[in-house]
This record gives sequence, structure tokens and C-alpha cells, in this order.
Amino acid sequence: MAFEYAGLGLFVLLGILFPITGIMATKLMRPHRPNARKESAYECGEIPIGETPPQFNFQYYVFALIFVVFDILSVFLFLWAYVYTGAPGDRALLLPVAALVGIMLLALGYSLKKESRIVI
Repeated sequence: MAFEYAGLGLFVLLGILFPITGIMATKLMRPHRPNARKESAYECGEIPIGETPPQFNFQYYVFALIFVVFDILSVFLFLWAYVYTGAPGDRALLLPVAALVGIMLLALGYSLKKESRIVI
């Protein structure tokens, strides 16, 4: 019974160790020579006056999250199409998936209109 999940356990273990190993390897191999000039904030070649808060455009973060959500949705749709193709009553299963895709498209339109000020 335990051997049935050995492949899954190995896959999860590798999925955890692979990024950790990559991060540790880059940390060990990179040059580390800090100095005051490198640590200072850069403002178009000018010496900054006072505290400089980090600038971050929130729209990029929102669009990245939208991409991740639609990426997961596309994986779900491929799996749904694979499993339910040719199944008895597959027309009845089309309505919930169509509703899901419709809701996601409405959410995409709303986020595009709200965040990027694009008139849709």
C-alpha cells in the first residue's frame, strides 16, 4: 500500500528540493562585494534627497495574478475535456463549464477596466 504513493512522495520531495538547491547554489556562487555606492538608491543619476520609498506599480501584480488564475483554468479545462469527452450525458456537463468560463471572462473584463483604465 505504501509503495503506491512512493512515486508521488518522490515527486513532491524533488519539487521541494529543486528550487531550494537552485537558490542555495546561486547564493554560494554569486560575488558579494557590497559598498556604499551599490547600496544607495538610484534616481536617474541624481543623488537622492531624504528617504526614497520603493516604487511599485500594482497593475503588474494584478495582471500576473490574472495570468495565474487563467493558467489554472486552462489546465482545468483540458483535464475536463479529456475526462468527459464521450461520457454519457456530457452535454449536461457543458453548462457548468460554460458558466465558469463566462464568470472568468466577466472577471477579466472587470479587472482590465478597473486597473488599466481601458474602455471595454
